[in-house]
Amino acid sequence: HNVYANVGYFSRVPYFTFLITTANRLVKETLNEELYSAELGYGYRSKKFALQANAYYTLWNNKPTAVSFTIDGEAVRALAGDMGARHMGLELDFTWKPWKFLSVEGMASLGDWIWNKQARAQIIDESDAIVDEVVFDPRGVKVGDAAQHTYSLSTRWMPIKRLYIMPEFQYFSQN
Repeated sequence: HNVYANVGYFSRVPYFTFLITTANRLVKETLNEELYSAELGYGYRSKKFALQANAYYTLWNNKPTAVSFTIDGEAVRALAGDMGARHMGLELDFTWKPWKFLSVEGMASLGDWIWNKQARAQIIDESDAIVDEVVFDPRGVKVGDAAQHTYSLSTRWMPIKRLYIMPEFQYFSQN
């Protein structure tokens, strides 16, 4: 058995693509991204079974993000430099080895990632010039680019040494 806890603070310069537009224009007032995180977990290991479970809570401030809007029926591109997000969730994975040549592995990740503060975006025209700034409110909208829920189950069968067959089922939801 093991129990663990982590807390952390992280500050980093945003990725270069959020600092300079493709037309070599500097994005105004870009701040360092800041992350505050806490995690609590439990693990169990025996000869035939292993289990790992954890819960996490992260606040991500000043997260730069490319966004798009519709203003007066026209789609526009924008860079939002001060987005804020809250990521929290539960994760579980296990391995069961009833015999040397067979194992069953599974995992589940249940996340709730949302934008959590008002933001401002610099609107960019076709030549990547910054033409305007707009304040918008994405609070409660799910953070994109990753599934909020992920599940996996596989069986690994090793008929001979150094050869295995491993069918795997994966399911992703709330993308």
